[in-house]
Amino acid sequence: MTAGIGEPLQPGRRADRKRGQPVIPEVLAPITLCDRTTTIRPQEVLLSQETARTPSNGLLPLASGLPLLERKIVMASTIENRSRTPELRSFGAVVRRLREEAGLKQFELAAQVNVSRAYIGHVELGKTRCRLDFAKRLDGSLQANGEIVTAWNKLLESIKSVKYAAYFVNFPKAESTAKVIRVYETHVVNGLFQTEAYASEIVKDADILNTRLNRQKQVMSEPIPKIFVVLEESVLQRQVGTREVMREQLEHLLELSERPGIRLQVLPTVYVEDARAAFTIATQADRSDAAYLVTGTGGVTSADPDDTANLHERFASLQAEALNVRDTRALIRRVIEERWT
Repeated sequence: MTAGIGEPLQPGRRADRKRGQPVIPEVLAPITLCDRTTTIRPQEVLLSQETARTPSNGLLPLASGLPLLERKIVMASTIENRSRTPELRSFGAVVRRLREEAGLKQFELAAQVNVSRAYIGHVELGKTRCRLDFAKRLDGSLQANGEIVTAWNKLLESIKSVKYAAYFVNFPKAESTAKVIRVYETHVVNGLFQTEAYASEIVKDADILNTRLNRQKQVMSEPIPKIFVVLEESVLQRQVGTREVMREQLEHLLELSERPGIRLQVLPTVYVEDARAAFTIATQADRSDAAYLVTGTGGVTSADPDDTANLHERFASLQAEALNVRDTRALIRRVIEERWT
């Protein structure tokens, strides 16, 4: 006895098998994944009692009434970007809000726009960037009056318009929406804490300088996130610009260190195993992380949990080796008096 098409196998029933293989319905089922239509062939499908009864994130329901099918096809080539960048997360949040306001489940919206439920989930979670034509289909289906298309255009502009190096372009958005920021700096004062005079000695391009200062305003405007900074002692001694520029910069650090929610610690000039490249971690309200790590050729951004967990561990070690906040302030005052006055 075999299970019919659309009928799940029941416990205790025997499927007709050859050499231990489950029965595969002789169907070709077209389904759209990541806005591309693919045909699922029998040899690409595994059907078992467990997968037929219990849906999971890896299962794709077909609109034609077929049982739940688990694909063996590798989907990496069809997903444009699995990293949840802040821009994609923001766009996905708009789609999710409008879908919920329309009273639709993910699978219901998926059926309306001819994609899989999984793809709708990827878009809403910010795991993939859909094309404009798909954004228009979503907008029409949800009767969003152009809101989704507008959000898509803002997504594109946010990626293209900001004057950051390519390796840094995704990070400022995460920084501006973060609830907690952790910074380790080895060479110069972090961009968030630089005075305009100090920053202008480092950045000579006026547009890039203006972008950096605007980034400061975004992050440091109310409500200010909690910011934890570990700064190498050598940064206080390394001259950038004139003595007046350095004195103003260190006085600015003192002022910032007095603000609620900002903890500045200096790491003495001793060998610490975890004191390697500078990095910043931006943690969102949902506890997801994005990190920026300085390299010899620029830097890299990552939202990979393994990467960010490693940096969190490293930051904890650096904090443990650094001076406490009060001793840090005392050291900065001493450097101002002895070196920059």
